[in-house]
Amino acid sequence: MAYEESEKVLATASGDSNVKIWDLRRSSNEPILTFSQHTAAVRDVAISPDGRWVASGGADGLLKIWELNTGKMVYELQQHAANSNH
Repeated sequence: MAYEESEKVLATASGDSNVKIWDLRRSSNEPILTFSQHTAAVRDVAISPDGRWVASGGADGLLKIWELNTGKMVYELQQHAANSNH
């Protein structure tokens, strides 16, 4: 199910490697979207101010950008090693 712009949403990170999107106006206990492409716990999540994008950072060392309207991952950035010169 794609996100509708009229919905008020909340994004949550979880230890089961998922990002879940919730419609705050629904009484359902089910998320409207689940992003499940992390391979370890998701530690951070944020929604862009314009409501178009969700960013998630996981213990797998990946930052992923998701398009909220379609639920598709559109970008992935891998963590650099701590001792690298990048």
